[in-house]
Amino acid sequence: ASGGKGLGPFATLDLADIGSGVEEKVRPQLSCLQAALPTLNKAGSVTFISAVSAQIAAPGVAGIGAINGMLLTVAPILAVELKPLRVNVVAPGVIDTPWWDFLPDDQRQAVFA
Repeated sequence: ASGGKGLGPFATLDLADIGSGVEEKVRPQLSCLQAALPTLNKAGSVTFISAVSAQIAAPGVAGIGAINGMLLTVAPILAVELKPLRVNVVAPGVIDTPWWDFLPDDQRQAVFA
């Protein structure tokens, strides 16, 4: 099993989880920006929240990495398009919590190494 939400070994990853992740994480952030554009201070900034999974090469994070990678990819594009509005993205690091329990111990240790 994939562990859900785009997590787990790629060989058994349910690719529908990537679509669900886009709907739950990417679309809401982009929709919020799009809805707010008419009222935003053009000299202001917006910040998307991604995750380090978009930048690490670790077993079990291909799906969630792809989801978070979308935000890392779109931020600089929007920064150019929406200038002078600043568009940023933060990618918090990995935190050892039970959320990662779907990974076998060896893979979990590799993620936190």
